[in-house]
Amino acid sequence: MRLLHIAKLPILVGGVLLSICVLGAVLIRSWGTDKKRMLLNLNHAEILSVCRNMISNRRNYRNDNHGRSDVILLNPHIAPLEESVPYIIRETKPSYISISADQVQICYSALPRIYLVAFAEGTRQHGVTQLVDGLWLSDGKD
Repeated sequence: MRLLHIAKLPILVGGVLLSICVLGAVLIRSWGTDKKRMLLNLNHAEILSVCRNMISNRRNYRNDNHGRSDVILLNPHIAPLEESVPYIIRETKPSYISISADQVQICYSALPRIYLVAFAEGTRQHGVTQLVDGLWLSDGKD
């Protein structure tokens, strides 16, 4: 009889682990939905404008992307975002910001992947949801 209870232990543990995974996936999806909703309610024209200004002035920002000078990386996990990063972007609490000659990517999450991409004028654009001409919301599926 005791062996029967021990034999059921892997099934019980597997069920608990599955429940934890499902709960985690639901929480991640919920967080992603909330973040997307927040990003959809921003002033998109202003975000695009400040991002294009960041592209023009990218050499004035510190670079947390050691060893690469073509892409500026601002990582608030390494050091707080500078005051020169526009407030409208800082207040959204990005995970990191990358600035190149033709775009700014503002990443908010790796799981689920959520980021804004602002393109310099005349640059070929891509993304999932166009917010305004030049600014896209993306989830890594583009």
